[in-house]
Amino acid sequence: MNPLEIKTSYGWRVGCLAALGLCFVLPFLASAVYTVVIGEPEKIVVPLVVALVALVVFSLPILVILGAKRDSVRRFDQWGVHCHNGRSFPWQDFQGVREVVSRGRGGSFINNYDLYFRTGKVPVYFRVAKNEADVMRAIGALQAGFIPWLPPRA
Repeated sequence: MNPLEIKTSYGWRVGCLAALGLCFVLPFLASAVYTVVIGEPEKIVVPLVVALVALVVFSLPILVILGAKRDSVRRFDQWGVHCHNGRSFPWQDFQGVREVVSRGRGGSFINNYDLYFRTGKVPVYFRVAKNEADVMRAIGALQAGFIPWLPPRA
């Protein structure tokens, strides 16, 4: 099987969070500027604090998303699994696949898959992959105990 590059798309998630954050931050920054313009600079503290809190609250999920991407699988090939952070795990160390299930009010769902190796584990975030069908085929083969990138044994 040819190497499989996981083509991820985090842009819309980060963009939506950034736009939503700006919707909360900009009005309070405008309010802070307005208090200075009308000559009441002592009232600037509240809008600036609220704008800063909103900025922090909406920045944290963006950092979490980008941090998760950094640790996730970037490529499967005949040598093993390669991550976005530069780490690689050879197939000789592969031990198995585990579903990571999240629970919500609507029930439970598979959030991602963890690939276990002797030297660590690597998450596969299939929902953000543009080539989700190829990724799921690869995960299915790995769950069945078959590594499609290795030559068949005689």
